[in-house]
Amino acid sequence: MKQKLLHFIECQTYALAKTKRWRELAKHADYFSVVFHRAYENHNYNHHSNGELWLLSKLASANLLDVVFDVGANRGDWTECVLKANPASQVHCFEICPPTFEKLRLRLGGRTNILLNNFGLSNIPGETEIHYSSEHDGLTSTFSLDTIPDAQALSVRIDRGDKYCQRSAVKAIGMLKIDVEGAEPNVLAGFGDLIHPDAIPIVQFEYGRVNIESKYLLRDFYHYFHERGYLVGKLFPDGLRIREYSSWDEDFLGPNYVAVRSDLSAFLRSPTR
Repeated sequence: MKQKLLHFIECQTYALAKTKRWRELAKHADYFSVVFHRAYENHNYNHHSNGELWLLSKLASANLLDVVFDVGANRGDWTECVLKANPASQVHCFEICPPTFEKLRLRLGGRTNILLNNFGLSNIPGETEIHYSSEHDGLTSTFSLDTIPDAQALSVRIDRGDKYCQRSAVKAIGMLKIDVEGAEPNVLAGFGDLIHPDAIPIVQFEYGRVNIESKYLLRDFYHYFHERGYLVGKLFPDGLRIREYSSWDEDFLGPNYVAVRSDLSAFLRSPTR
């Protein structure tokens, strides 16, 4: 019945959109439908209202924020949320872009439980090129994005996550957050066998329009994490929508998905999704 109703509405909408009288109404209806859909799908990058702070608070209550990795720390907004949830967390911050790292250092430097690293994580140690704009430093990427046409190329340092953990004597990570504008697959590869529910029970990653450039789809994230024993869910203000992959979810809206150890799924699942 639901599919028949949707099909009927689609047909009527197509018919209305072709008529001169209703064309303007259809255009406005389409605009507001898109806005509503984005709101429904939590197209929201505000840590305090999109579910990220909720997730951190839940994990803190389960003692899963003792050691946290913030890969793509930018100016430290997300790390501040971690500390709000658990002031005793040891947070390893990685910021690949030198000008942005300086802002991060001025904000969080000198705290004994915050380790600031002026390099990025990837699958091969050495150097790489990023595209940076001072006006849009949150969109710094290894990809040349049409959203920041004024970006300049910078040569920066990268290292593997597993090598860093070995040097720093990190045996387990409570939560790994990755926000690196399309380079997420390389970051994951650089952690090697550490990407396992027993070593890292929670991995938060971004998925959005930059995945068009990276050609690494939501389907690929699901496959990667399922192979390693995780469940995957999209983050909403009241929890995770955990379900099997559907091509209908390949909408590039983002922002945050979470790979979770299976025994934590009920604890983190949204009651409304």
